[in-house]
Amino acid sequence: MGGPLKWALIGIGVVLAAVIGVLIALFVTYDRRTPEEFIKVWAKAVESGDTKLYEELWDDEAKEKRRAKFNEGIELVKNRPKVDLSLMERRGDEKAVTFSGIKLTFLREGERVESTRRVRIKRVGFSRSWKVVDEESYIPPAPPIERPKRERKPVLAEAEVKLGRKAPIDTELKIRQIIEDWRQAWEQKDLKRYMEKYADFAEIRRVTVIGGKEYPVKLTKQELERRMKRLWRKYTKIRVQISNLEVEGDYATADVNFLQEYKGWIRGRIAYQDLGTKQLKFVRDVKDNTWKIVSEDWKIYKKVPAYPKF
Repeated sequence: MGGPLKWALIGIGVVLAAVIGVLIALFVTYDRRTPEEFIKVWAKAVESGDTKLYEELWDDEAKEKRRAKFNEGIELVKNRPKVDLSLMERRGDEKAVTFSGIKLTFLREGERVESTRRVRIKRVGFSRSWKVVDEESYIPPAPPIERPKRERKPVLAEAEVKLGRKAPIDTELKIRQIIEDWRQAWEQKDLKRYMEKYADFAEIRRVTVIGGKEYPVKLTKQELERRMKRLWRKYTKIRVQISNLEVEGDYATADVNFLQEYKGWIRGRIAYQDLGTKQLKFVRDVKDNTWKIVSEDWKIYKKVPAYPKF
């Protein structure tokens, strides 16, 4: 056998061996668990309070992109809630699956607390392992109300549906109290009181409106603190008005929506103004039983008059 042919065959053999090696590695490491088997491991980690296992179940990239939701999950796991998968619903395919209707129940100060969880998992990486890529508490839609054909009770039925979506009264009262203190701290330029409302891992999205155009920016808690210092030095007077406030949630999380009008004065004249809808997500901190803002978002509601620059 000639030299060139010999080396060519050896090269082909090396390539085939490498391909076979890759195929064997894929076969050995491929995650053969069903999505239902994976979610049971997730439930085990949550019920046992195993934060290390819970963290391993998350995809690393998703963990960084959704840091607030991941940390919210860690805080819930520390409560070691009872997980009920009996009413869980599945939606998706062999690559990505979303489980909704997962019930979490735990005790806080002798009080029974319930929360509904949604978990999205996806196959990632070389081994196509199932990993959590998103997770959140949410308010499930109210079930349809069956009414007799000739019996009309629309007022009562609509009230029942509305009440079923609202947060518990003590949660709503506490959240409203915190938001009013947050608003006053903003106007009074009380940095310490303002910043203590935010969790250390909070994700804040602020928008500046110039000439009717929105300029959004995503901030960490530390970046927000620096931004507020600059704004408070710039404006001699600030006014923040809140209206149409709505609170949905349970004893562990709360979603808040309201209309916010912001005005900033320089030397007795309004220099900046915007009007928009703000969304705040609160989580109850298990360490000291306080509510913290874990995410904030703002969208323009309508254009307001532009003021000359100073």
